[in-house]
This record gives sequence, C-alpha cells and structure tokens, in this order.
Amino acid sequence: MEMVVGVCGIGYTGSGAIEDLLREYTDIQGGMDDEFNLLYIPDGILDLEYHLCKCPERFFSSDVAIKRFVEYVTRVSHEPHGYYNRWTQRKFYDISMEYVENITQMKWKGYWYVDEFFCSDFIRTLKFRIFDRRIIAKLQLKRNKKIYSFLDRKMYLSIKPEDFEEKTKKYLANLFEAMGYNLNDKIFVNQLFAGNNPTAGMQFFDNPRAIVVERDPRDLYMLIRKSGCVIAHWYACDTVEEFVEYYRCTRRGISYEEQNTLWIQFEDLVYHYEETLEKIEGFLDIHEHVHKKRNFNPEISINNTQLFDEEDKDIQYIEKMLPEYLYDFSGLERPELNEQSVF
Repeated sequence: MEMVVGVCGIGYTGSGAIEDLLREYTDIQGGMDDEFNLLYIPDGILDLEYHLCKCPERFFSSDVAIKRFVEYVTRVSHEPHGYYNRWTQRKFYDISMEYVENITQMKWKGYWYVDEFFCSDFIRTLKFRIFDRRIIAKLQLKRNKKIYSFLDRKMYLSIKPEDFEEKTKKYLANLFEAMGYNLNDKIFVNQLFAGNNPTAGMQFFDNPRAIVVERDPRDLYMLIRKSGCVIAHWYACDTVEEFVEYYRCTRRGISYEEQNTLWIQFEDLVYHYEETLEKIEGFLDIHEHVHKKRNFNPEISINNTQLFDEEDKDIQYIEKMLPEYLYDFSGLERPELNEQSVF
C-alpha cells in the first residue's frame, strides 16, 4: 500500500476534525463514520501477535487467542455491529477466515478446562460436571477410546507462525481493497491505531502514519459535562476528581516524539489554521486542497473552544492538577459561549 494514515484521538479530543479536513483533499482517500479498531481492540490482531508470536504458552494461548478472534469476527459480521461487513461489501468474514487459516498451524476436535470458564454456572454444571465427568469420562474408560460429543469444538495451535507480519499485512490490504480503496494511493482510516500508543500496529503496514489529536482538558470536561451523559458513557466524569484521574491515566507513558506520528492540538487547528495545514500537508505529502473549509471550518469549530468559566471551581481544580496539558489561549479571541457543537 502507498501510505495508510490512522486518524486517532484519545476519546472526545476532536479527531473527527482531521477526518473532515482530509476529506477536502483529492490526493488522499478515506473517511468512515465508525472506528476501524481491529488492530488494538481486545481479541484483535495485536492480541493475536502477542499470544502466537511473542509469548506462546503450549497450546493454551494460541487456542484461546484464535478462538476469541474468530468469535469477534463472527460477531461484527452481523447487525447491529456489522459495519466491517458493510464496508467490505460483505466480504469481511470470508477474508478474515482465510487469514485465520493462514496463521494456524494445526486444528483438531477437542476441549479443555478453560472452556468451562466461558460458561454460565448452569451450563458448566450440565455440560462439564454432569455430562463430561459422569458420563463421557466413564464411557471412555470403559471402551478405552476417545468419544466425541457436543462438547468438542475446533481447537487451534499456532506457535511463532512463519511470516505472521507479512500475512497480516496481506490480510489488511485485502480488507482495504474490499472497501474500494486504491492501494496505490494514500488512505486515511478512522482510529486505525490507538491514540495513546499509535506506533503499536504500524509493523503491519509498509508506509504507516498516525495523526493524533489532543484537546485542552478544560474544554474536554465541559463537552463531557454537556453531552457526555448521552454519548460518552465510557468517560469517567461523575466528579471532577474522577475526570482528572481518568485524563491523566489515559495519557500515562505516551511518547510525543514517536516516528511517523504527528500530534495535533485541536485548538491549533482552529486558531492557527494555515500553519497547522502546512504541518499536515508536509507530514502526509498532500497538496490538493480542492474543497477548502467545505467540511472543516475553523470559524464554526471555534465555538467548541474556551467553553469553560475560569471562576468555576471544577475548572480551577483541573488547572491546578493538569497544568502541563492546558492550552495557552492568551491573546486569542474568546468566542461567545453558546450551545452550538459540531462533534
């Protein structure tokens, strides 16, 4: 692939603004409403890499990791979570199962004690404690041979599979091709990499880039307070103390100097629009800004900045606890506070 760009945020920080901006260029393709988080979501590709390649444990880790990946792929191949399937013209499941075949070394019918852990207490008692141990086990000992039953499932073994990285590159390329992208042109993808660790997963692309958007915590707190009860249930913000702890924890260990990663402050995109455009264009080597301000207009998005009142005790607490993350608004025009919101 020519270049794949992950447009990433750290939760409500404004990465959608970068997506809107990139839609205005004709020399890069992309844009989707949902998040393409297949790399880093639990049971996704990075989990596969860890359990198969970095820390394989007998058959344990690969069996569970591949099984969970297959279950995840199966779930998101159907509505109401079937956006991967919609993106790929309903080819997502087949392409993914081909990938599973390519990275699996052995398959057989069986089960082991970990299967009990994924059952309810009722099913565990019925299937394993009664049927397996009191019936199947006794019959096998009596007949001196293995007896297959509904307990058996497909088991997987894969320990340090050859060319895992190359096979994963091919898998992702097949998905993007099925999505209608020209692999010879630049592509940007919503949340392709994790915003707090954007280089994880870049090994699966020949020419990866990440743009990560950060936002002043005071404005973020106000946005969450205004609309978080409807949209951002995942954000810890019942109290300002909880918000500060969550904000700091989600940024712990972040390196802002990683190669192939450009950090953009949302406020810079609004107040220093032209200079920020130059950074982005240089970073991605794009220049055909044909539809300027059609999708992202800083004159509108300014209404999502400086939402806070400095006399507010919660805001004062944020300023005290998170000084290193505050944006310097001094000398910048303050918009009239209103209910307008573009995200």
